[in-house]
Amino acid sequence: MQIIILCFFHLLPAFIAADNYEKDVNKSRISGGASAYPYDFPWQASIQYQTGYHFCGGALIDAYWVLTAAHCMENQQANELRVVLGEHSLSVIEDTEQYRNISRIVINPFFNGARPEFNYYLPYDLALLELKTPVDLNYVVKPIPLADPNQSYSKRVCVVTGWGKTGVNADGADILQMAEINTLDNYACRYTWRYYIYYGNICVYKYGVTPCQGDSGGPLVCLDTNGYVLAGISSWGDIDCGDHPSIYTRITENLAWIHDVIDNDGHH
Repeated sequence: MQIIILCFFHLLPAFIAADNYEKDVNKSRISGGASAYPYDFPWQASIQYQTGYHFCGGALIDAYWVLTAAHCMENQQANELRVVLGEHSLSVIEDTEQYRNISRIVINPFFNGARPEFNYYLPYDLALLELKTPVDLNYVVKPIPLADPNQSYSKRVCVVTGWGKTGVNADGADILQMAEINTLDNYACRYTWRYYIYYGNICVYKYGVTPCQGDSGGPLVCLDTNGYVLAGISSWGDIDCGDHPSIYTRITENLAWIHDVIDNDGHH
């Protein structure tokens, strides 16, 4: 297997050196999941080219802002992209969709997927998308609260969602897919991925379930005292969508940067 960095990262199998690094910006989905009930995840975003092609997921965190993976935004131009909220079936116009153009892309300054020494673990794999006009908040479009900085969200049963592939040889999903999945502590995750795991990662694993190509940038949400919170953003994993832990960027390690950007955007 190989490591893939893009619309959901897929990594090498356990204990195999990542010598054959492959970067593929258009790969990612939930393998082993099920169709979500319509609009159960009103923060879920589809990031698309202006042609309507979905290539990454995202999470609405503010009426003006969507959080996604930095690797999804490498070499992208804001005017060539759009964000769709209130989406369930990508192929059907449901009259719930809200289409928004992007005014700017803000990549975490500590992300550098181009440096060879970072290629296998994508530190700080987050980007914020500022929408040109705010979304209208309603029952099918609403932001997800950010994770509590005092919680680790390890050893939980959480939920992943996306329109990525349902298997390595399958097409991307038309209906939003969801799956419950277990979050691991980093020590357990290093049993498979060794030194590619660092404190800014949160690992997920459940036999038969994995995010896949096209799910990159999508949310990992966990139940907290007042409902779901955003614990992670899909970053990388096994390129074959196989039976190994998948890696999300840990939100609690990036809260200061997120707040620095959105609290100084002039919209509040």
